[in-house]
Amino acid sequence: MKFLLAAMLLPTVLLAADPPVRVPVSELQVGQTGYGLTVFQGTEPDTFGVTILGVRRAVRAGGDIIMVELSGHDLERSAVAQGMSGSPVYLDDGRLLGAVAFGWPGALRPIAGLTPAVELDIARDRRDLQYARGHDEWPSPGDPAMLLGDPTAVGLATSLYPDAELPTATITTSDPWPTPEALAAELLPAAAPAAGEQLVPLNLSIFAVPVGAATASTSLEGASLKPGSACAVALVTGDAQLGAVGTVSLVEGDRIVCMAHPFLQLGPVDLPLAAAEIITFFPSRQMSFKIGSAGPVIGRVTHDLRGGLAGDLGVMAPTAPVTVDVSLPSGKQTFEFAVAKQRELTPQLVFWCLYNAVLAGGDDRSAQLVRYDVTLDLTDADGAPLEPVRLRGVTGGAGGVGALAADWQAPLQILLQNRHRPLTLTRVVADIRVERPLQMAWIQALHAPAVIAPGESFTVEVELARRYGTTWRERFEFTAPAGLVPGPLRLGVASAREFFQLDAMRASGLFGDHGLAVTVDLLNRPRSLDELTVALVHAETGYTAGGRELANLPPSVRQTLAAGPPSATETTMAAYLLRAARPVGVILQGNAVQDVEVRQAPAPRPEGVRP
Repeated sequence: MKFLLAAMLLPTVLLAADPPVRVPVSELQVGQTGYGLTVFQGTEPDTFGVTILGVRRAVRAGGDIIMVELSGHDLERSAVAQGMSGSPVYLDDGRLLGAVAFGWPGALRPIAGLTPAVELDIARDRRDLQYARGHDEWPSPGDPAMLLGDPTAVGLATSLYPDAELPTATITTSDPWPTPEALAAELLPAAAPAAGEQLVPLNLSIFAVPVGAATASTSLEGASLKPGSACAVALVTGDAQLGAVGTVSLVEGDRIVCMAHPFLQLGPVDLPLAAAEIITFFPSRQMSFKIGSAGPVIGRVTHDLRGGLAGDLGVMAPTAPVTVDVSLPSGKQTFEFAVAKQRELTPQLVFWCLYNAVLAGGDDRSAQLVRYDVTLDLTDADGAPLEPVRLRGVTGGAGGVGALAADWQAPLQILLQNRHRPLTLTRVVADIRVERPLQMAWIQALHAPAVIAPGESFTVEVELARRYGTTWRERFEFTAPAGLVPGPLRLGVASAREFFQLDAMRASGLFGDHGLAVTVDLLNRPRSLDELTVALVHAETGYTAGGRELANLPPSVRQTLAAGPPSATETTMAAYLLRAARPVGVILQGNAVQDVEVRQAPAPRPEGVRP
C-alpha cells in the first residue's frame, strides 16, 4: 500500500515549483519507507520501493551513508545495478532523502547505500574554479620517456658498445586495448573498495559504441533532464560513443547533480553532459548494470566531487574534433569524432578514436602494414597556436595498431601535462593507410670501407632481405668531416625507431624537460620503423645543453664544458659524426655495425722524389 501511495504522489513531487524538502539524517528511523526514481528502459523514470535499514554514521570524513533495501522491478532478483547511481530517493511524504550511490558485488538482496541529500546540495553549490581547471598549475609533467615504448634499442646499443656498461632507459609501456569495451574499462575504473569490506560505488554503466554503430536515438530528440532521468558523461561523440551512464539526482533551475558519487573525483572539470536512453536492465550474479547509450549533449559537468557530478544545463562543454581518414584495400572511409577536453582523459580518448576507426572496416590481427600520419593542433591559454606536431610511422602484424600508445597517446599526454604553458587541443587530423600483405625486411649486412680519411668521400651500402628471400641494397653517399682525428669509429645501421630509443641511453639529456619548444622538436623527431638510418659514431664523451646536442665541438670548447658547472650540461656516451636516413616502405628489423678506422692520408710527394 505504501509503495502504491508513493507512485500516486509522484506527479505532485515532480510538478512542485519548489525543490523538495530535505530529510535530516538525524530523523531517520529503521523501517521507514519511501520510493526512488530511475529509468529501467527507455527514457522515462519509473518508481521502485525503498525501506530504511539504518545509517552508517561518519563512515566517511564528514559524511554518513544511509542504508536501504530496494524493491520492485525484479530488483529482489537482480539486486542494485550500475547505472542506478544517482537515482533520487524520497520518503513517502515526498521529502528528499538522498540518492543511490553504493552497492555490494554478489549481493543476494537489493541493499544499497545512499549519499544523503545534504551532500548532493554541497555538490550543487560548488562553483569555485568552474571551467578553469585547464589553466592551473599541473604538478606532474609528462615524461618524454613515454615515447620509447618497447625497449628494442638494447640490441643496437649492445652492438655499438659491446664492452660498455649501458645506462638503463626509463621506459613507460601501456598494454594494448583490443576492444572498445576494454579501453572503456581502463578509462573508467571502479573505485577501490572501502577498507575491510566490499562496499563500492556503483560506478557508472559504461557504454562504448564502436565506429559505425553509433546512431542518434529518435526517442531522445528534444530530451530534457529531471530527477530520475538517465544521463551520460559523453567523453566521445560523433561516429562512435564512449562514456558512462548514470541517473539525475537533482535539477534546480539550470543546476544539475547526478551520479551521487565521484566519476574520477577530479574536482573542477568541464565535460559534456548528455541525455541518455536505457536499452535494458542486465541482471548479473556479480553486479547488475544498465545497458544504455548517450543522446544529445544538453549541458556540461563542472565539478566531479564525492557527492556526485554537478553541472549546468543549456551550456555546452568545449570538445576537440578528431577527423580520421582510413584507407583500406576495400576503399576509403572518413570518420568524425568529438572528444572531451580533460587532460587526464583526452590523450586516451584520441587513441580510442584512431584505433576504433581502423577497426571499423578492418582488423588488428592480420598480417597487414599500417601507415599513419597524425597531426595534433594545440593552442595556449591566449589562443596562440603551437607549432603542429606530426606523428608519422608504420606498424604491422597482430596487435600492431593497438600497441601504438607510445606513438599516438604519449605525445599528446606530454604536451597537455607540460609545466611551461597550459595547452588546449584544438584538432586532430589523421590519415591511416592499411596495406596487405605485411611488408617487412631484415637488415642483413653493412658494406663500407674499413679505412677512411678526413675529407674523403665514401659509400655505404645496406643489404636488406624481404620475407621469402628477396634481397636488395640501399646506397648512401658520405663525405668524412675534414677535422676527423685518426682513430677507431663505428658505423651502425638500424631503423629510426631503434636510433631514437638508443638516444635515451646514449644521450639522456635530450629527453629532459627543457622547455616546450624543445619538447615539440623531440616529438617531431623521426622514429618510424620504416626509416632506414645510418650513422657514424664516435665513442668519446659528448655534451647536451638545454635538450640540444652539442656536436663537432673543438677541443678547447670541450675542455671548457668539462670544467664548467655540472648543471649546465649533461654528458653523452658517444656522438654522431655523420647521419643519414631515408624511408624504405617496409618495417625494418635488426641492425648491423661495422668498425671503421680513420687514417690521415699520406702527404703527396714532391715531383721528382722517388721512394
